[in-house]
Amino acid sequence: MFVNIIELKKLLKGAYKGNGLIAGNLDGGLVVMSASGTWGFRVEEEYVPNKLKAALIELIGDLPEAGEIYNYNPKSVQAEINLGRFDFRGRWKQAKDFATDTPFILRSKWEEFFLVQIRSTMELCAISRKFTDMISTKDLNHELESMPGRPGYCQGVLYWRNETMIYWACTSKLSEDMEEKILSRLAFLNCFEKETTLREGGCLLQQDEEE
Repeated sequence: MFVNIIELKKLLKGAYKGNGLIAGNLDGGLVVMSASGTWGFRVEEEYVPNKLKAALIELIGDLPEAGEIYNYNPKSVQAEINLGRFDFRGRWKQAKDFATDTPFILRSKWEEFFLVQIRSTMELCAISRKFTDMISTKDLNHELESMPGRPGYCQGVLYWRNETMIYWACTSKLSEDMEEKILSRLAFLNCFEKETTLREGGCLLQQDEEE
């Protein structure tokens, strides 16, 4: 897995104690996501690490059988109906656009956001660092898999994929003030080159008169 399992356990536990943790065994893969729909992943069944199995069993008691998918929380276990919502491979294939990292991090009072740039529009989008910081070589099986390349992007969701899994996370909606005063002012950058450059026709930031 290219996801740090220790950090992943925090997401699993947070979802389980919050809106719910969805886990299932669909089409030969382990599917897991937050019931709120902010992140999720699919690992091919034969490549699911034992540490991940143990983390899930610790929370939900047992792993779903083939064809089963449930929403787990401390008070109940409810069966989910698979209506295509959990077809992470299909959703990844639809993500024809892609994104790249930028050198910027935003810090608010409660959270930190990593900024990525979308290829088709060159706009900058924010994503919580708790989602991006999980991407790591720590639990990577180097004999079977490699680190993912640039993430695919579609309708506000970033998708990372390698030989064994797909991991996705939603971008974050910032306040109007942050969108206008920060993101729009960084639109002069092109982060898709080897070195960050000015976009054609771009200009540097201007200080407001009152500043």
